[in-house]
Amino acid sequence: MTISLALLALTALSSTEQAPATTSLSSSPVVVPTAVSEQAAVRSAEAFLALIDRDDWAASWQATHKSFQLLNTVDWWAKASDGVRGRVGKPITRRLERVDFTPAPPNGYWTVTFKARYAEAGEVTETLQMASEDGGWKVTGITAV
Repeated sequence: MTISLALLALTALSSTEQAPATTSLSSSPVVVPTAVSEQAAVRSAEAFLALIDRDDWAASWQATHKSFQLLNTVDWWAKASDGVRGRVGKPITRRLERVDFTPAPPNGYWTVTFKARYAEAGEVTETLQMASEDGGWKVTGITAV
């Protein structure tokens, strides 16, 4: 019985059917960050945070990437943002801490990190992920810890 199963397996392996096509990981073009795209991503992150600082939830939602908007309604975003604002208070200061680029498909993304001080929470690290859309950089995610 074992020999029969082994022969059946060998027959299946030697069939003339073609194996499914595979995609090479190196077939995607390499995305190279530029100083111009870095500056644009930082400016977009700062503009987004300025909207958040003014509690302008609708405009800040509009400034997010379509991938964010597909997962979050403007009403949900406003409610979540109000909840965070209640815990951390108003921002007092903010400075750019670091900017990193990840060369992920299709165009890579920037991670922009700020150190901020809030009225109720003290020092907070704000991290924004920025992805390319419509010729600019938009927020795909934000964390504040």
